[in-house]
Amino acid sequence: MPRSRRSAASPSPPHRPLSADRSQRTQPRSFTPCRDHTIALSRMRYHAETRAYVERRIAEGKNIREIRRCLTRHLARRVYKILERTP
Repeated sequence: MPRSRRSAASPSPPHRPLSADRSQRTQPRSFTPCRDHTIALSRMRYHAETRAYVERRIAEGKNIREIRRCLTRHLARRVYKILERTP
């Protein structure tokens, strides 16, 4: 069944591992990764609050890849909440 025709109650597809030789994190298939990634990059470059967040995380010793992953997940949660409220 195409993604657009799935009901909200149907189970989401299983997570897939990011890589066999890297950490045990998995990548959810709920949002379009390319779109989320592009938004995250734009916010990291132009949005003042996000730039402050990135600087704070760098000071904590996080690398850019980890910061981008956290930011992308945060954006996906915000989009989901907005979509949930929309009638």
